Amino acid sequence: MEINREGVVETVLGDKQPRKVFGNAALLQHDTARRMIEEAEAYSALTVEFKQRMFDILEEYEDAMRELYGAQKGGKSGRAQIEDIPCKMKVKVEVYRTQKSDGSIIAAQSLVREILDDMKEDMPPWADSLLRSILQMDDGVGSFSTASLKLAKKAQIPHPKWSLAVRAIESSIRTVRSRRNILFYRADEPHDYTRVAMNFSEIGGHND
Repeated sequence: MEINREGVVETVLGDKQPRKVFGNAALLQHDTARRMIEEAEAYSALTVEFKQRMFDILEEYEDAMRELYGAQKGGKSGRAQIEDIPCKMKVKVEVYRTQKSDGSIIAAQSLVREILDDMKEDMPPWADSLLRSILQMDDGVGSFSTASLKLAKKAQIPHPKWSLAVRAIESSIRTVRSRRNILFYRADEPHDYTRVAMNFSEIGGHND
């Protein structure tokens, strides 16, 4: 492969240097990196367009299905599954939600501490561990585990203030991001599906 030594290259300092002052290995690496990134960006743009088209088709399907049953058009549905008659092609729509705890967790923690203090002798070990998880942040995350909060609020704790704690826990969990993803499946035999490799949830654009 012939290395182009004509022209100039921008350096990390922002100035221009003649290509001929760089070694062949450095130029080869430079040109390859730029070529691959440019092609990747072009492919990414096409993928965003394709994602938009898939969500447009999904929206058409949802509106048509609502029309069949006399429901109003518009709005986004949640999870859905669309399958052909021989059960060899399937589309799944999934919803991913990112949730965090907000300032209401302070009230929940105060109530939990009261309950733990009041029930020192009568608190079962599993309940004690569950409630204490509300008082601890996720390591390296700097927030509280919403999974632990959801699990804790389902517990039945025999204390007059537990219902207040549950309300505070529920109030503290908020959705900060919701994304829909479309998964595609094909099968040679009915229901024996293999997923088509594609992850819309990581592609920017429509429905984020």
